[in-house]
Amino acid sequence: MKLIFIGTGSGKVEVDIFHASYLIYNSEIKLLLDCGDSVSRALLNNKININSITHILISHNHPDHFMGLPNLINQMHLLNRKKDLTIFTHVNLVEATRYLLYMNYIFDEKLSFNLNVVAFEHETSLSIQDVLKVIPVRNNHIRNKYNVKSVNESYFVSSSFIIQSKTNSVLFTSDLMDERDLNLFEKYEVKYLFLESTHIDFTKLNGYRTIQDADKIFLTHYEKDKIKIIQKQLKKLNPSIVSKMFFIRQSEMLKF
Repeated sequence: MKLIFIGTGSGKVEVDIFHASYLIYNSEIKLLLDCGDSVSRALLNNKININSITHILISHNHPDHFMGLPNLINQMHLLNRKKDLTIFTHVNLVEATRYLLYMNYIFDEKLSFNLNVVAFEHETSLSIQDVLKVIPVRNNHIRNKYNVKSVNESYFVSSSFIIQSKTNSVLFTSDLMDERDLNLFEKYEVKYLFLESTHIDFTKLNGYRTIQDADKIFLTHYEKDKIKIIQKQLKKLNPSIVSKMFFIRQSEMLKF
């Protein structure tokens, strides 16, 4: 399996960094993990054929992870896509996903291809064409901290993903509440940890088993002007942890 970092940015819009999005692929599948509002242009920037994407996996419905979906679907239609496309989202967000598409005048009857929106539930694995096993894990990034009454409580949900190939297991944290959410993944063995860097206090990572056990930790979902702050925080970590941490550059490719 290969992985391309389509974008490594945070929720803040920057001129030369796209929102966090990743493409996992081999000869059989191309799985796009998250699609923020710049994802169509980001894919073109990485010379990825938009119609080659076979599956989309959504972690949560913040704009930098989700709002590029209508335009991406529309681009596929404009490019006369014929292959089916499957979108995986949490069971509580299927309705919201469909509604977003409808409000952008994207209807099944209009499309040149079949669009399947498939619900997942936390801690229940899904198989992607027998190539990848995905285990969604609920994190605390999205929660009703303002006690909002106008939105159904069930919509406050976000996910991290354990993604297992035949040879490796990786954890995509997506956004977390903060570093304490790392406790949610202790029962899983992961070789590579893809750690969002916006909501993490790096000075507090020493005691977390998920951090200690990972072979490599790739830092993504960051703002460019925060890199020096993170580097300063890393000086307070155990050197054995820092030695396996790497800032990921946009468009970088990895094998796993």
